[in-house]
Parts: sequence; C-alpha cells; structure tokens
Amino acid sequence: MKKDKRKRVILYLIIALVIVVVGTSLALNKYSTLGTSKNVFKTGTLIVKLEDGNSLSLLNSVPMSDSDVSNLDSYKFNIKNTGTLDAKYEISLIEDEDKYNSDNCSDNKLPFTSLKYSINNGEETETKALDDTGLLMYDTIDAGTTKNYNLKIWINENAGNEVQGKHFHAKLKVKVIPSTRTDYDTGA
Repeated sequence: MKKDKRKRVILYLIIALVIVVVGTSLALNKYSTLGTSKNVFKTGTLIVKLEDGNSLSLLNSVPMSDSDVSNLDSYKFNIKNTGTLDAKYEISLIEDEDKYNSDNCSDNKLPFTSLKYSINNGEETETKALDDTGLLMYDTIDAGTTKNYNLKIWINENAGNEVQGKHFHAKLKVKVIPSTRTDYDTGA
C-alpha cells in the first residue's frame, strides 16, 4: 500500500507541476504579448495660413458685365499649408465691420447677393454670383505646399441702380474642413 500511496503522491506532484508550468507559460506568454505589442498612432500637424488678410472694398462701383471684368485689378492672396497633413478647406468672404465703422458707412452696405466674383488658383477661373453665405470655393492643399489665388469682385450687371453709391468691405476667411467630410465638391 505504501507503493500505491507513493505513486499517488508522485502523480499528484506531476499534475501540480504540469499545472504550474502550463499556468506560468500562459501567464508569461500573455504578459509577453501585451508587453511587446505596439500601439501605433500616426499624427501630424496641420497648419493652414492665409497670407494677406487685407480688406476687400468696392467704393463708387457701378454694375458691369462679365466681359468687362478683365479690366479689374485682382486681389492676390495665397494659402500655405506648413503642416504635415493634407487639408481640405473653404474660402469665403465675411463683412469687415471694422472697415465699415472706420469709413462710417455701416448704413450703406452693398449686399453680397448684388455681387459676382471670379477666382483663379492657377488652374481654372470660376465666375459665379455671390450668395448670402459669402462662400467662394472649396479646395484641397497638400502638406508643405502653397496655392496662389487671384480674386475679382464686381457688382452684377443685373443688380439695378439701387446699388450705386453703396459700399462693400469684406475679408477673406479660410476654414479647414475635417477630412471625413465628403458632402462637398472640391472642384477636382
């Protein structure tokens, strides 16, 4: 009986040893997997700069046809992406209240809807009527690049005589759009 008892003790010890070895191996393997796996987060900086934030103004302007626009001077500006990510953005006009106040003409504003514009980024020129939002265009810019624009603004020939003598003062606004937004056309 001592041999049977001894065999049982040895069997229990072997089973316990197998459990300890397997348990330790699993624990070390799990720890090793957690400790050596890498969490990768790709980040980059996105910086879009509008260079030349001067005011755009129309004073003593009269309605004109699209064909007469070639004689107008362009408002030149550029957008520079000094970051490491590509960017989607929109360019719009906002009223320059400071300029209206300094010229004392806040009660003599020319509405956006009386205006037309053409914008050229070196690829193609778009000519459109301006709406109440002041939105000019959507575009994209690669990281580390600069885009140059030429903008012309004039009073629509169909605006009527009531717009004569009115003032228009605006600034450009560039708004970066999240890359996940796809509900607009970049013009590409």
